[in-house]
Amino acid sequence: AKTNRIKKLFLVITVISVTSISAFAGVVIQPSGLPKAAQDFIKKSFPNDPILYAEQNRKDFEVALQSGIEIEFFMNGEWKEIKSPYQPLPATLLPNAVSNALKQKYPQASILKIEKQYSSYEISLDNRREIYISNNGEVLGEKLD
Repeated sequence: AKTNRIKKLFLVITVISVTSISAFAGVVIQPSGLPKAAQDFIKKSFPNDPILYAEQNRKDFEVALQSGIEIEFFMNGEWKEIKSPYQPLPATLLPNAVSNALKQKYPQASILKIEKQYSSYEISLDNRREIYISNNGEVLGEKLD
């Protein structure tokens, strides 16, 4: 009976430690485990770029595509951040007003990272600038990265 109690205690400790580890690091999931909105967004925005890796964290999902593009999604499947280390991101990922404001300000610059804020976008460009544009296309500020 004593060894049974020790085994149970060991099992409980193991479960607790595994659970606490996974609270910090995400759990690798199949791409089909992503919210439908996230799957649809990837199919539409990056049709020829297969998902290499998908992970579910406590507050979000993270996806890596074959091209190196990384996307973070909110739990509801809406994207919150997209970054691309090797190739420019398409301006079509942005609402028209935001994309037009960006083209006016920096017509030659390529987009490396887009982060959705509450009512604006933070966009990192290949000219080492970070620009903040409101959802309606107003340039709110910028800084040299």
